[in-house]
Amino acid sequence: MTKNKTFIFTLLFLSAFSVFANSHKPLVRDGTFLLQQQTEGLNAQLKNIRNAQRAFGIHPLNISFQVYNFVSGAYEYKPAVLAGEGKHCKIYTEKSNPEPWGADTKVKILQIIETFDNLVYPTVISWFGEIVIPENFLLEDKKIFIFLTNIQDNFNEGYVAGYFDYRDIKCLTGNQKPVFFMDTEPGKPGEPTDKNNSFYRTLAHEFQHMVSYSRRLALKQNPQKRWLDEGLSMFSEFIYSGKVGEPGLCLPPSPHYERFVESPAVNIFSSSHNSWFKEDLLYRKYGASFLFVTYMVEKYGGSSEEERQEFTRSLIDYKGTGAAGLDEFLGKKGTSLQEVFYNWILACYLNDQNLNSGKWHFDSIEIFPDAVTAQLPISMNQHYFEGGGGSFIGAEGETVANSPDIDSIIGEGILQLNFKFDEQMTPALVLLKNDQTVEFRKIAVAENGKFSGQYDLDSIEKMILLPLVLRPDFEEDKKYSYSYKSNINDLLLYPVANPAFPDQLIIFLRSLNEPLLATPTLNISFNNLVDSPHFYKLDKEGSLFAANYQLPGDGKGKAICHTGQNACSFSFSSASITERSTVRLNQENFSLQVSEGKISINPKVMLSIPSNSSVPLSGQILEGPCDVIFPQSGCATLSIKLADKPENGLGVCRINEQGKITLWRKVLKSDKSCSALLQSSGRYLLIKDVCEPNLLKFTLTNHGNGQLLKLTFKDDISGINFDSLKVFYKDKKLPLTILKHDQESVVALYGGFLSENSQIKIKFADHAENQATELRQATIDNAGVSMLNCCVYPNPCRREAAFNMEFSGPVILKNSKITIFDLSGMEIDCLHAVQIKTNQIQARWKLTDKNGRRVANGIYFAKINLNTDKGHFRSETRLAVVR
Repeated sequence: MTKNKTFIFTLLFLSAFSVFANSHKPLVRDGTFLLQQQTEGLNAQLKNIRNAQRAFGIHPLNISFQVYNFVSGAYEYKPAVLAGEGKHCKIYTEKSNPEPWGADTKVKILQIIETFDNLVYPTVISWFGEIVIPENFLLEDKKIFIFLTNIQDNFNEGYVAGYFDYRDIKCLTGNQKPVFFMDTEPGKPGEPTDKNNSFYRTLAHEFQHMVSYSRRLALKQNPQKRWLDEGLSMFSEFIYSGKVGEPGLCLPPSPHYERFVESPAVNIFSSSHNSWFKEDLLYRKYGASFLFVTYMVEKYGGSSEEERQEFTRSLIDYKGTGAAGLDEFLGKKGTSLQEVFYNWILACYLNDQNLNSGKWHFDSIEIFPDAVTAQLPISMNQHYFEGGGGSFIGAEGETVANSPDIDSIIGEGILQLNFKFDEQMTPALVLLKNDQTVEFRKIAVAENGKFSGQYDLDSIEKMILLPLVLRPDFEEDKKYSYSYKSNINDLLLYPVANPAFPDQLIIFLRSLNEPLLATPTLNISFNNLVDSPHFYKLDKEGSLFAANYQLPGDGKGKAICHTGQNACSFSFSSASITERSTVRLNQENFSLQVSEGKISINPKVMLSIPSNSSVPLSGQILEGPCDVIFPQSGCATLSIKLADKPENGLGVCRINEQGKITLWRKVLKSDKSCSALLQSSGRYLLIKDVCEPNLLKFTLTNHGNGQLLKLTFKDDISGINFDSLKVFYKDKKLPLTILKHDQESVVALYGGFLSENSQIKIKFADHAENQATELRQATIDNAGVSMLNCCVYPNPCRREAAFNMEFSGPVILKNSKITIFDLSGMEIDCLHAVQIKTNQIQARWKLTDKNGRRVANGIYFAKINLNTDKGHFRSETRLAVVR
């Protein structure tokens, strides 16, 4: 290897390592927009102070600065001394602390002057334009003031490395000079040749803010929207980094870039305070804005650096703001915001210079093979479809408005897809064909949100779905749902133990798409035996069928169902289990071990693997599904072989027919396998859960001598671990008593009172140990009532069952519906409730079906819907019938 190649390799390695190292340094926070969000209050504060105190000194060697204290929320006045002066800047330090870095201070100040004059200033000016200083400030020159001070802040994560206060340019209540406030603790200039140097990157970042604001003020235009202004400032950092160290190698801002790539679900066009200052979104928002601006300048700004500089300078001065102004600006350049947005998303997820004439690739973003942090392209969900039957494609998900999202499909054969989109979504399809051509199709969604299409995957290398909500005027972070599934093999075939005869199975077939016109056929081969049990239709529509099958003995078999052109199947192993015995079954990568110690009869243990899941499910499925059957009194362990050592966030979960998780079990990990104890028979999968749970709603309700806290969460995979819930007020943990919880919400009692709009910190985690923290303003729920309890008595029941619903306060029942289902999901009976007390509602079930016939022994489920004067209440429960 030549010396030159060795040098370049070393630089690339160090640059990749510096991304990792930078993620372990204190994180930088931008104070500029924090001040802009408090315009009215701070203007009034400064007006009062100006009336009470004399004006600041203006002598260059005897000057004071008003500095914002992010802890107290007020301005302070700090006398300063001139520490150095260059061609374009004047450096000041605090009079009380003239040497903030001790003996190194003079050297550092000379480095600041040299770096600002020769690198920061010319770079920013060439890309964004000259700063405009108001003439009425009567300054002797156009030099930039840099005040080195200990900025007071108290963020949970990061610190304010520096800021520009727009009042210093606009208002007489400001410092009346172009000044940057740069932090000295923990801030420190460091080595100027370091591309990740946060001090100089912050100067480049804040200088863009100052230039943009001053020019738009001089042109009598509104300030630029935050998302776009921050994107330009992050781009300013990026460009500046290419001027130091190895020439031309620009490093994205860290950790902003990595956090967005890891979790890209953010509304890029939102500038709302709530969106930008949520802890879990902040750095991701910066990263999204940076990547979008970088891509736009690179692909639409021109081919040369001079053309791109003219592009950004024109954008700074353009009259429009935000998404609407940018769309108008891009229209004059021969494109549109919509076109740029779609191409940007595809560049983020593909980053392939050979696609769409290079439009779906970042030329200026380097990819470091040795980097340990997230890089482009963003990973996407990928599905594989096999032609000729026996394959299913299906998924469901959620997307945030104006955020990038992609699903990818590859495979072979003819694929018929049925889509369902929420209202206001603007989805699109991209077909990457085998001949290297690209076809982009916007999906015209019908009024009901449905769309169907047929695709020949043999002629397509990859099919990409963009489930987007491109609505630049949408500011909120609301989520929109979508789903899609194939027609082929849209069937669900699964075995269930016969509750009356332990050596028999009930095999169910459910059509998830359209009712079946003809009765399907079923063939079962077991060892050397072949049987054809008859399917019976269980509903009028022809969507649910069942067949009885008696297992001849122990061994292995396969059940195959045909209906028209479609087919589905499952392979299985079964064995009898006796008292105080253990059975172990194996199918593919699954192993089921069941121990029994209580029974004298010989029920069956069964493990089966379906040919297709036919159930869309969120989360990363690593293995499965598999269906297991074992006695309720038995102890069952499901083990799964893996190719590598088990990762974090793994769990074995049971799902229902709709693909919803009804049980999550964290796995026990070994070298190349994992296992979990099972509670009951059902369909199980191994899923990886690395997504943080979300808090959707938090309300308070006054209740006796305290308050009820009601929190509603969102976690589609492992579910909320309510033992992890901690609530803090003013950094003090509140003592809570949990009264009730279901999969998505919890009601807890606090023996005190919090006032309206109190700021609450809520910490919680899911069962996969993904942690989350939310800051919320408390709101008082005037309805004042919640359902405290929903129980069935007796349970198990022999003659009658009573459903009792208790509330935290008085309610008036308007109408009700309580629906009873059996294990197959078939509706058995429908009940109506009555009010027996002011805070209690009850319904009774005589253990009969709709026709008055007694139901069989077994497990039943109830869905409870109550409409009252205090709102709508829902709950679910189950009961056992044993006669």
